[in-house]
Amino acid sequence: MAQILDNLDRLVELISQKGKLKVEPAFLGMAIASVFHGLEEYVYPGGFLRWLRFVFPRTAPGPVGAVIINGAFFALVLSTLSDPQSTPVFSLSVAGLLLANGALHIAGTLLTKRYSPDVITSLLCYFPAAAFALMTIPVKWHMDGFQVTLAILLGLLWQLIPLGFMLRR
Repeated sequence: MAQILDNLDRLVELISQKGKLKVEPAFLGMAIASVFHGLEEYVYPGGFLRWLRFVFPRTAPGPVGAVIINGAFFALVLSTLSDPQSTPVFSLSVAGLLLANGALHIAGTLLTKRYSPDVITSLLCYFPAAAFALMTIPVKWHMDGFQVTLAILLGLLWQLIPLGFMLRR
């Protein structure tokens, strides 16, 4: 995992050095991880929506609801690519969101004993990208433990909003 993080960091540094991209590597990594995660979610046969309808037969969102939820999720991730340091807690909350989302897919698989599409990219993309952000950004931006904790909790809240709606119905 450390090797993957090192390679990702080197790749982003090379792109940034050429002046073509001025993005914080940790946030670019989380955006790339989100693209792979979305592909697994919808390319896997049956996809995540089928699995979600199995778990929440009466309250799972339909295709339009899924597009809205995933669109908001991806917009949140992409929002950190432009001047993330101006809102450090908000920006770092994306790492918390990725951790919460990945953990939810894994927990869902274990609890239902049915594969939840996105487990693979949670393990291979989300967790390493979020860990990289949580290990590098607070040090680089001089964030204290309270700010980091708040960011992780805010990321968890982002994930709980759609889950709460499904559980509430």
